[in-house]
Amino acid sequence: MPAQPSPPAIKLELLYTNIGRGHPFYLDGILEALIRSGQIRLIRRETDVFTVSRGLSRRAWQFARWLYRSGSSGGMSGQLYRFFRRGADYNRPGLGLRLMGRDIKRRYALSADPVLVAHPTLVGILAGRENLLYQHGELVAPEESIVNGAATVFVPTEEVALRFVSSGYARERVVVSGLCIEPALVRQAADSYRARGERLVGDGPLTGAWFSSGAEPKQHLAAIIPAARSVLNKGHRAIIFAQVGGQLAWLVERQLAPGFGLQVSSASNPVTDESSSLTLVLHENRREEN
Repeated sequence: MPAQPSPPAIKLELLYTNIGRGHPFYLDGILEALIRSGQIRLIRRETDVFTVSRGLSRRAWQFARWLYRSGSSGGMSGQLYRFFRRGADYNRPGLGLRLMGRDIKRRYALSADPVLVAHPTLVGILAGRENLLYQHGELVAPEESIVNGAATVFVPTEEVALRFVSSGYARERVVVSGLCIEPALVRQAADSYRARGERLVGDGPLTGAWFSSGAEPKQHLAAIIPAARSVLNKGHRAIIFAQVGGQLAWLVERQLAPGFGLQVSSASNPVTDESSSLTLVLHENRREEN
């Protein structure tokens, strides 16, 4: 039997911000889908803005990460965070964005390989670069997310595509890819949906799961803890995913565990006993959480 030809190889660079969870998650999903398709042999290089940047440029990115994490908690840092968000215009990079992009532009100036990004700041920094691919994975497109200068934009719905087209993108450069759903979930979606319907009409206990963004904003925490407590009080189960050493994990241990007991799990210590009504799943980073 003749040997099967190898799938064509493509080169793709993925540039992560690694700030928060949402935008990096979109790149994770694309990468996994490409690998699982088996139709291409992917030669890839993954890096993030902190690895590429040096000196003052890296410090600027570290400041942005600090603002994201602390700004959601209110106070002076929250006011500062809102000030910078309000004044952000990635189509007209100011001094701050130029500083953040100094080493990034230098890194990708000489390569024509496709670069895939998922954050509007990186589109503003690399605007006009050949083969710049922009994945906007959200169902809404706020003004700050629509940045001109990408060769191709991937969006989840036709409605979002129209937002980019009305802002200056040619229609053929905006691709509707559908929602960013992990391939592993797609395969089990039908069976899971059917099983969920059976649980909802049954009389057994149900399970609620809660997540917070990497910033763990106070308004998220103020909703998660009472919601989980309400579920537990009704005799159902609660699973809460939280980062190690974060405020959410601390609140679960202080405010929920004393009344309901607590099973703690992690990537290295997965859940094996489902008898506990309250489970805290800890993760050190985004990949552990995935």
